[in-house]
Amino acid sequence: MGPLSWMNSAELVAGNAPIDFVVLITVTGRDELDLEANCADMLSKAVQANCELRPVFAEQDAGFLASALPFGRVDMS
Repeated sequence: MGPLSWMNSAELVAGNAPIDFVVLITVTGRDELDLEANCADMLSKAVQANCELRPVFAEQDAGFLASALPFGRVDMS
C-alpha cells in the first residue's frame, strides 16, 4: 500500500493534488525511563494509526520550522 493508496485515481486525474499532513509531537517524562516508556507508547500508537514518525533529536528548531510555518519548507530527509 503506497502513500497515495487512499486517494481515488479519478481524484488525481481530475487535478486534485495529494496532501501531506505534518504534526509536531512532544514526548516528555519525569525521568529517562519514563521518557523511554512514553516514546515507545507513542511509537506504538503511531503504528496503529498508520502514521510515520520522524524523530528530530537535537534538530527541534528545524522540526518546528518544517511543521509550524506553512509558508516555508525544510527538507528533513
